[in-house]
Amino acid sequence: MRPELIDAAADRASYQLAEDADSYVSSLYSGASTSNPDNTIETSQFTASNVYQKFVDLSVLMDQVNLPAEGRYVIVPPWVKGLLLQNSTFVTASQPSVVLNGQVGQIAGLNILVSNNVKTTGSSPVVSHMMAGHPSALAYAEQIVNVEGLRLEGSFADAVRGLHLFGAKVLDGARLFDLQANP
Repeated sequence: MRPELIDAAADRASYQLAEDADSYVSSLYSGASTSNPDNTIETSQFTASNVYQKFVDLSVLMDQVNLPAEGRYVIVPPWVKGLLLQNSTFVTASQPSVVLNGQVGQIAGLNILVSNNVKTTGSSPVVSHMMAGHPSALAYAEQIVNVEGLRLEGSFADAVRGLHLFGAKVLDGARLFDLQANP
């Protein structure tokens, strides 16, 4: 086996492991609405001109429920990231190096994270359920139990396989928000 091929296979595998875990955790957005219906922010249309204000309003709502300021986040789909990068208020308020490097940044104390796994419902219009909150709202645990390189049977290809165990749970739904939006 050639180590450089194993490294490339391990990189691809680690990306897929992260995707699987991200998809699982993003499905927990419903923990906000079942634990505390007031933390469901009803569907509204996001545009390049109003997207910044929507996140400022979310930050104010978090202040009103006494959510700790440190570590607040909102997970947005790529189309919302695009709207933010078209918003002059956001681009002006952001550090230029952050926007130029393609990272989203912060708005009103909220860390803006991007995920392709933001859950959607409906068909016309499609509603994105953006999870927002504080890290203390969720528990996440993972362990990679075993990793091994191997030769695939019936071919000359090398592969890496492993066992990735993970789980997550909503601990405090009052610290979790379901921000619903459509383009």
